[in-house]
Amino acid sequence: MLTIPLSLANIHDDNKKTYVQDLRACGAQRVLLTIQEFFEEGEERVKVLENLRRNIAYFEQEGFDVGVWCNTLGYGTRRPEAFHKKFGHCTRITNFEGRTGIDTVCLLNEDFAEEIQRWMIEFAQAGAKLILIDDDLVLSVRPGFTCACEKHLALFSAHAGRSFEREALPGLFTGKPNALRTLYMDLQGQAMTGFCMKLRVAVDQVSPEIRLGLCASYTHFDLEGVELEKMVRLMAGKTKPLL
Repeated sequence: MLTIPLSLANIHDDNKKTYVQDLRACGAQRVLLTIQEFFEEGEERVKVLENLRRNIAYFEQEGFDVGVWCNTLGYGTRRPEAFHKKFGHCTRITNFEGRTGIDTVCLLNEDFAEEIQRWMIEFAQAGAKLILIDDDLVLSVRPGFTCACEKHLALFSAHAGRSFEREALPGLFTGKPNALRTLYMDLQGQAMTGFCMKLRVAVDQVSPEIRLGLCASYTHFDLEGVELEKMVRLMAGKTKPLL
């Protein structure tokens, strides 16, 4: 199935027909309306959701499958002011040297997880029958290997039974496999699967028939502490998995 993404913000009444003509010309069967950041409140939030609702209905009437494509944890670039007003305090994804990713949120931030659950519910209520999560749902890459933030350090220390400083972590990843390395990666994976399950639970509040899928990043295949297939199936729930 040929799927074409369209930025929701760029769709207007005077260009909808042109989009439909172009989509048909290239043989597209599915449209993904992209919403990269969605931290507005009040009237602005209502406007975005109403625009989404109208465009989902419009492209469905034109014969396309329609979904929503959104990000979550951030790409390591500056996020909008609306994000900073709500989540400027959040713990950032952190590497072994203590460097943090620019505006990349660790998924152990419970209030941020609740916000993304809210997105899932509102997108589903707007009529999305498919929601695709972008490839920023990873703990690696920006800025480093996995996440060694204060929250993850505390979690690891609690399960290991002794206190660990960030500087000690690289030593776990040299030489032969060891129990602490396994524990560290298992905890990374548990955090990821827990986050994915929260998104699925949120979507199910509207309908268990809505598909929730993932856009893969390369670290999903070996560095996130959880098998990619498990992650995708958790997100899919009772629906057909989408990667």
